[in-house]
Amino acid sequence: MAKKLPIRPVISKKPRKNIYDYWDVDQQVWIKCSGFDIYLWDSLTQSLVKRRVKADFESAKIAHQDMIQVREKGALSLPTYVKRQSVITIWDLYKKYAKAKSEPSLRNRQTRSPLTIERTRAAVNAFSITLDDNPQISQITPSKIEGYIKRRLDTNHTHGGINVDLRTLKALFSWGVKKDYLTSNPFLKVDMFKVEPSAPRPLTQEEVARLYAVCPKGSRWYPLIIVYLLTGARLSEVLKPKLSWKDIDLEQGTLTLPVRKGRKSSEFQIKTELIGVFQYLKDHPYTKVNSSDPTDSDYPFPFNASYISHKIKAILNEAGIDATAHDLRDSFVSHLVYLGYSMEDVSEAAGHSSITVTEKHYYKQLDERKGRMASDLQDHIIESQSRSKTDGASKTGKENG
Repeated sequence: MAKKLPIRPVISKKPRKNIYDYWDVDQQVWIKCSGFDIYLWDSLTQSLVKRRVKADFESAKIAHQDMIQVREKGALSLPTYVKRQSVITIWDLYKKYAKAKSEPSLRNRQTRSPLTIERTRAAVNAFSITLDDNPQISQITPSKIEGYIKRRLDTNHTHGGINVDLRTLKALFSWGVKKDYLTSNPFLKVDMFKVEPSAPRPLTQEEVARLYAVCPKGSRWYPLIIVYLLTGARLSEVLKPKLSWKDIDLEQGTLTLPVRKGRKSSEFQIKTELIGVFQYLKDHPYTKVNSSDPTDSDYPFPFNASYISHKIKAILNEAGIDATAHDLRDSFVSHLVYLGYSMEDVSEAAGHSSITVTEKHYYKQLDERKGRMASDLQDHIIESQSRSKTDGASKTGKENG
């Protein structure tokens, strides 16, 4: 039986990937391969370790020698070394993250929403374009990150937008350290900008009337606008793939938002207006230009968040309202708070993590409600006092009579 070689060619099932030449000693012919698998026994873990190298045979021999040196030093196990060698660039790290977070497995038990994964991809892309096509992990230092920040500022990016990217990249690298792909996280040593949180910007009743004027019942986007106003859903929570028709029960009059922030879900009792809206969408489903995705029919709103964000912004602008799609959610919460519903009920309906979040972001409406409460109480007391005087005068007149 022939002894297996420590460096073995990998023949891809996709011929176009077989680009490296290899002399097959047994068959005495040149063959094409997509790379090489290197096998080496690790004394620390008492296991046979495999490393795949997508390169030519000479590079594979160098990689084999590197593994032998690591094994001889004994400071690092070969499995850990091989794992770290699989993540050379920032895009390598992203691909590992996206694969692990897209589908749950025994090792990766915490998935992320497609929006979070897409947000991470966008941050990695912005970082790569600003600095290099595909920067290597070893080259990403705090000073390099500071250079990235400066270039973003030079291209008129806001502090808040840069902070979002920095937080996202910090989380990505922390995940890489946790999974032992990296040894450190350079983003931990970089300060973010101090940005005051923006206060909620709810639409007034007059603005809502203007919004209905440009987007009346029967218009294309009325169903989406009214759903946001009457449920307070976040932008993606009613869009594909989160909200499907199976989450809407028109007979029982219930709507379930299955995937909310923090992996929570919320159930709403929907009344006549929303029942009518969803019934209308059943009979007149949304169609997308140049789209033949058969799964679109499973969703009342088969659109992505970016498209809908820009569409609602355009409708608000047409109505002369300086607001965003998220402000429809602010309107839902703010009006409920102002109407006097308990903070517990409003917080649950909004899908907030705690009542504290509701109170923190909607304190203005709380103050307005308290002012209205004091005014109403004063009017009630004065009215009672006037009634008392009237009743007293009437009683005195009867006694004198």
